[in-house]
Amino acid sequence: MGGIKNREEKKKLNHVVSSGGGGGMKGPATVDKRLGAEMPCPYCDRVFKQPNRYKEHIAKKHAEDVAAAEGGGADGAADTSGIASEAAAPAAEKGGMMEVNSKAGFYTSKSPQMILHEWCRRQNRPKPRYKTLPTEDGRFRCRVVLPDKNHTDRDEIVFLEAEHAAGDDSSAQQWGAVAALARVARDLPLERVLPPEFRPLFSSISAENIARADRATAKAAAEEARRER
Repeated sequence: MGGIKNREEKKKLNHVVSSGGGGGMKGPATVDKRLGAEMPCPYCDRVFKQPNRYKEHIAKKHAEDVAAAEGGGADGAADTSGIASEAAAPAAEKGGMMEVNSKAGFYTSKSPQMILHEWCRRQNRPKPRYKTLPTEDGRFRCRVVLPDKNHTDRDEIVFLEAEHAAGDDSSAQQWGAVAALARVARDLPLERVLPPEFRPLFSSISAENIARADRATAKAAAEEARRER
């Protein structure tokens, strides 16, 4: 009797629900499959718990991203232009950093390029373009272009200054993405989102940009007041 009395409570503890089917008053008991591990989409902010929903989302929303990750141009050759390479990254090790086109896995943070990629997507802008520039001492600066899909004269162009130059090409692109984020997304709390090593530069450049904007505003106000005299 004791087992029958506690049957419903045991079902709840084991995440067992009634499907509502069958010919009796109660349908057959089935395990609730929604309680799986979370699967973040590597291309956007969506998170899924059901594998079939995850696969459908990738197929419908990111078919072009998957195709770009699996091969280069139409002839299969790698893209050697100034656009940052977005080849598929290897599966993430536990605690890794999510890159653009990373495969599904467990990540503790997103790279600056990934965050900038997502910002452009939300703003309905094309993907960022990166051009690395060598310095005299053998390091690399970076120019980042955030295209406007309708008006090229409205492109945002950001330079990673020589004082922040990196030791290699790929690192320069990450630091360039930080500089671009400090320009266009300085109102977002990215100090809590960026990996720790990139936060000081973001805060520094953001503060410089804010001060520069304040000076420009003050100068414009003074000029307007002078004309009204």
